[in-house]
Amino acid sequence: MNNNLDLPLVSICIPSYNHEKYIAETINSVILQDYKNIELIIIDDCSGDKSESVINSFSDKCKDRFIRFEYHKNETNKGISYNLNKAIKWAQGKYFYAIASDDILLPFKTSLLVSEIEKLDDSYAAIFGDANLINKNSEAICFDEQGIFYLKNSPNSFSDSFLQFFFRRSAVVQRKEINFNANFDVEFKDILIGNFLPAMSNLTKLDTIKIVKSYTEGNSIEDLEMLFKLTRKYKIKVITKPVALYRMHNKNTVYTIRKKLLEDEIKLLISQKRFALHKKLDNIFYARLQFLIRLLYNIDATMAEYYAEKNGIKLIK
Repeated sequence: MNNNLDLPLVSICIPSYNHEKYIAETINSVILQDYKNIELIIIDDCSGDKSESVINSFSDKCKDRFIRFEYHKNETNKGISYNLNKAIKWAQGKYFYAIASDDILLPFKTSLLVSEIEKLDDSYAAIFGDANLINKNSEAICFDEQGIFYLKNSPNSFSDSFLQFFFRRSAVVQRKEINFNANFDVEFKDILIGNFLPAMSNLTKLDTIKIVKSYTEGNSIEDLEMLFKLTRKYKIKVITKPVALYRMHNKNTVYTIRKKLLEDEIKLLISQKRFALHKKLDNIFYARLQFLIRLLYNIDATMAEYYAEKNGIKLIK
């Protein structure tokens, strides 16, 4: 793809929070994108570590590299959805994506996804690639069948691909067969089964984000919310080539705020009930809801019983 400044502007946001150990790799991976027409917005959510110092060390390089560079540090912690909404208001690009301050982009991510999405019609809102896995030391790792990760090429290896792992280990219902040598479309039904798309591997049309009213502040699983909103109106294209590296470590939010994540996902799912039932997706909706409530039961039985009773679900203990 010809990388001149006549190509569409891409707005990239790094929402930063307490990742002083990793954020230099993240910023550098944006700098090394082979796509030139990029603006970078970094919003630090009142980190308590040395993240700000690391970010400031890249200031001159970012000003030279990007069409526009903005850095802002919140005086108090506002949460991921607040920060993404702020970045969306500032963004001037045709396309937008965020990358967490501990993940890494592969150099061709932006150019490849822009090239592919430019071929699509207006029925598509976004495009995703796959992601490979790394650990806290940036070493390649893989999942086993239970979702525990090991160094790549371990005897326990099940998948080092984010997409393939979540398709091969579907927890609710059997997904449609996917040929991972070919691109495929994702619609609302697929997300209702369970989110399997790696957030750091997306590229989304900025105007569609604004049309669906961006993010709800306070929600901890902003990626799922956006996927629900987008797929109610649009399709999403997936290409199976990895375009980013997803870092797994014991400070991932999936481990640190597990209860809140489950509660927020249940609330999000319930918010889609009327639409799901209108689309005659009752079985999928209730299967997913029961699955999430069972997971929550292992953490907080009282709260799980509340959601079960409220939604007419009988828990078998």
